Amino acid sequence: MSESADSTTGHVDGPVRVEVTRSGGFAGVSRHVVLDAATLPPAEASRVALLAEAVQRAGTAAAAPGGADRFSYDVTISRGAHQSRHSYGEMALPADARALVDLVLNKAGGGSAS
Repeated sequence: MSESADSTTGHVDGPVRVEVTRSGGFAGVSRHVVLDAATLPPAEASRVALLAEAVQRAGTAAAAPGGADRFSYDVTISRGAHQSRHSYGEMALPADARALVDLVLNKAGGGSAS
């Protein structure tokens, strides 16, 4: 599959790969999960792509201070050679980022960010 950039949005076509690292929590355990949208049915792959684009457009707000027993999330979104990284505290996880993290963790059988 080839990549092409949309000159109006900067969007790059191609399969999306999302990596989520969830760390912290009560046990302090770190979990790393990778979801390659190319392995999903088309409707699910489209949902991953739309959420990934929304997260990339929003960027990462200033990190909120973490709290005891709270999770932190590092999200890496890759599409071809283009990659972006986003870090969030559990209490500062925006809705689109939360939906993407939940989807990735649920696909891997790892629960959700909720």
